[in-house]
Amino acid sequence: MKANESNYLNAMIQAKTMVNMGLITEQEYMKIETKMAKKYSLNSLSIYRLNDLILSPFRVINMIPNSKEVNEDGKHSDN
Repeated sequence: MKANESNYLNAMIQAKTMVNMGLITEQEYMKIETKMAKKYSLNSLSIYRLNDLILSPFRVINMIPNSKEVNEDGKHSDN
């Protein structure tokens, strides 16, 4: 791995930590990702880019309701 790729990944890990802590939004994270890719000379097809092309909320697995719900007494029930 080249130094520019390593530096890009280090910067993006810091940015993702900031998202997880609620310090920045996902939109701000994507702006940072674009700027860091440009700064470290990574093109849009680079395997090191951290763009999540599959948006989690729209994945089928996240759209299917959970078949087992927990009751107030803590027991599972089938719906």
